[in-house]
Amino acid sequence: MMRNKFTKILLINISIFSLLLVLIEIISSIFLRITKDPTVSSELIPELALKQWNQEFDPSVGMVHSLNDFREDPNTSNLKYNKIYALKEFHSKNKESKEILILGGSTTSPASYQYSGLNGTWVDHLFSRKIFNKNKLRVFNAGSGGANSSQELLRMVPLIYSNEFDLIISFNGINEIYFANEKELKDPYNLFASRRIIKGLRIGLIKHDSKTYFSFSKGLKPFLFELDNIYSKSNFAKSLIRIRNIKRHEKFLSMKEVDDRFDSDLSIQEKEDLQYAAKIWSKNVSTMRSIALNHELKYIVFLQPTFSLNMNKLELREEKIKQIKNIKVSGFSNVAARTNYKYQMRINYLYSLLREYCDQFRFCYDLSKNLDITTDPSIYTDPRHLNSQGNLMTSSKMERTVYELIK
Repeated sequence: MMRNKFTKILLINISIFSLLLVLIEIISSIFLRITKDPTVSSELIPELALKQWNQEFDPSVGMVHSLNDFREDPNTSNLKYNKIYALKEFHSKNKESKEILILGGSTTSPASYQYSGLNGTWVDHLFSRKIFNKNKLRVFNAGSGGANSSQELLRMVPLIYSNEFDLIISFNGINEIYFANEKELKDPYNLFASRRIIKGLRIGLIKHDSKTYFSFSKGLKPFLFELDNIYSKSNFAKSLIRIRNIKRHEKFLSMKEVDDRFDSDLSIQEKEDLQYAAKIWSKNVSTMRSIALNHELKYIVFLQPTFSLNMNKLELREEKIKQIKNIKVSGFSNVAARTNYKYQMRINYLYSLLREYCDQFRFCYDLSKNLDITTDPSIYTDPRHLNSQGNLMTSSKMERTVYELIK
C-alpha cells in the first residue's frame, strides 16, 4: 500500500516537473520572438544566428565540420560536400575547367553563415566576379572554423594526393594567435593539434562520426559537459543568452567600458609568445609552398584583414565613442565597442611580425595593410569576422592576383 502511494506521488511530481519545463520552454520561445539580440544582424535567420558548430575529430586532418553543419547551413545545403570541404562551381557554362583549393578559418569556412557567410564568404564574392567568367571554376573550400595554418597544412596534404589543383589559396593570420594563447600548442609535438581536440582531451569527451566518446578517468566532467551542451540548445538557455547579450550591449555603450584597460600594455612574455606564433606561421606557409612546388602546383597565401589593425588605442577609443553617440556608425554588432585594448595590442603586434615574414615570401600577399578594410567597423560582423560588404571589398583586392595565376 505504501509502495503504491509512493509511486503515485513520484509520478505526480514528475508530471508537474515536466509540465513546468514545457511551460518554461513556451515562455522562453515567446520571449525570443518578441525581443531582439543587439549583437546579431536582423538579416540572419534567427534559428541559425547563434548556432554553434558541431565539429568532430577526424584521424586524418584533426578537426572537421560535421556533415550536419554543411547540411543546415544556407550557403552549403545545396552543394556537394564531405567532412573536409564543400565543392562549389562558378561560371559552370564554360567548357574549360579550373580547380582551386581554398584553406582558412571561420572567415573562409563555407559553413560560416552566422559569422562571415551572410550573402556569401569572400570565396563566393571573389570567384563570382566577371573577370573569371572565361573558365568553369570548381572551388574546393576546405576552410574550417578555428583552423590555423597548422590545420591548413594537415588538410592540404591528403587533398593534393587525390586532386590536381590549378591553384591553392590560404587565407589566414588572425587564428595564429592561438599558438600564443594555448599552452599546449607551445609544445612542438602539439603544433598540429586542434584547440578543440586539446579541450576535448582535457574534458574527456571526443566526438567522431556523430558519436560521442567519454573518458571515465575524468569522472563526471565529460558527462556534465555533454549535458550542458544539450541544455544550451533549449529555448530557456537561449533566452538567458539573449538577456546576457542585451546587458552586454548596454555595458559596451558606456564611457566606463570605453576607458576600461586603456592603460594596459603587453608584457615581455606576451610578446615572446606572439613571436613564437608568428614563427610557426612562417614555417607552416613555407612548408605548404614547398609541398605544392614538389607536386608542381601553385600556392599563395593572403594575410587576412581584421578589425583594429593599423589603429592605435586612441583611434580605437574614438570609434568606441562614436558608437556611443550613434550606434549605427558601427552597425548592429557594436564591433568597435566589443574590441578591447589588450586584444588590439596583441593582434597588432602579431601582425607586425607576420608582415615581416610575409614581405620575405614572394608567394605571400598582405591584405592587412589596407586601411579601408581594417579600420572601418561597419564592414565587420564582430571584431574578427568580415560581413558581406567586407567580404566584397576584400575580394576586390584579391581578384587581380588570383586571376593572373589561373588565367
